Amino acid sequence: MRVIFFIIFLIYTCSSVENKTQESERVKQETLFGRQIVKNFLIRYHLLHDRESTIALNSLVRKVAAFTSRNDLYYRAGILDTDDVFAFSIPGGYILISRGMIKTWDSIESAEFVLAHELTHISLSHSFQPENNNSFEKFLQAGLDPTGGISVAANEFEKKWDTMLQETGREPAQEFESDISAGYILIELGCNPLSALSYLEKMEKLTKRTDWIQKTHPSFKDRVQVIQREFKNKSRKTNSCIGKEDWEKLNANFKK
Repeated sequence: MRVIFFIIFLIYTCSSVENKTQESERVKQETLFGRQIVKNFLIRYHLLHDRESTIALNSLVRKVAAFTSRNDLYYRAGILDTDDVFAFSIPGGYILISRGMIKTWDSIESAEFVLAHELTHISLSHSFQPENNNSFEKFLQAGLDPTGGISVAANEFEKKWDTMLQETGREPAQEFESDISAGYILIELGCNPLSALSYLEKMEKLTKRTDWIQKTHPSFKDRVQVIQREFKNKSRKTNSCIGKEDWEKLNANFKK
């Protein structure tokens, strides 16, 4: 009987180790893949070389990311040196935030809402336009193909991703899902999820003449309604949001 239990234990242990190894390899490849996407993207945009602000942003991102479903990624954030207002999430845990976007953050809640929204695009696999459930796996397999290489696959992915970003956008349901997920993360962070409403209303005014926002995102009115409906009985007043010190550093640096 002991021998049988020992054999079962060995089988279970070996299977568990194999699964963890496969998961680890997938994360490694996803990270390498995302790094190539970032490299391609930074041909068009330049990073802001502000060490203090970058450290504060990364600290804030990791605090928010702790409440997502992807704790297997090491999250990295960069600030793009442009006054255009946008934020991008890229597979592998990469977040790119424009200087213009950071300047719109008038509270810790607005900063964490934007970051949580982008982070959940990654954790919910919204960072690409899936043609089917195996889409990202196919991209990874292409990236590992010695005849093509990861840079070729990344270039193809980047073209699709760029079209999605600039022309078609994600599915509206995905944007709503990330808004709702971000609201629940705000609760975990000690913030009021309904604080996102004033920020979305502010963004509507700031971007009302920006055609690509209108093409790639649901209307701010619809997003506000979704958040109101989801969190009308879950709001709470608080002044103790996790990460406030990081946001204060960012705010001070970008208000100079």
